[in-house]
Amino acid sequence: SENYDTAKASGEKSDTAKASGEKSDTAKASGEKSDTDKVPSEKYDTAKASGEKSDTAKASGEKSDTDKVPREKSDTAKASGEKSDTAKASGEKSDTAKASGEKSDTAKASGEKSDTAKASGEKSDTAKASGEKSDTAKASGEKSDTAKASGEKYDTAKASG
Repeated sequence: SENYDTAKASGEKSDTAKASGEKSDTAKASGEKSDTDKVPSEKYDTAKASGEKSDTAKASGEKSDTDKVPREKSDTAKASGEKSDTAKASGEKSDTAKASGEKSDTAKASGEKSDTAKASGEKSDTAKASGEKSDTAKASGEKSDTAKASGEKYDTAKASG
């Protein structure tokens, strides 16, 4: 809850600045705090569409909007006017793909849990990339994300150790 994108627009570190030296997604996959922890509920993609950095700029190596927007934003809403995960795929792998080559967010929109739902308290894709069970494995009979949300630790706690 340090850098709100709104505050960023006013002079805080911009995503461009991040790309120049901040930890990359690759570094984050090693156990660093995810953007979900940094921005718990302040950022809407709608606000982004109003003049802040676009997903295209993010394709340079920063976190995806899905991770930044934990609860307010569903992939369906994205498809309603903002850049879709499909568009992201043309410049960088989707978060799901990053996790270990699983279904893309587009496929998820067809009936599986959206990244937004996951962000509501379950392990983030970044955490999964560090060795957690993949969605594919879960689909085979493992605990569902919903069940996890009922008792698993939050990424914030995990990031702390």
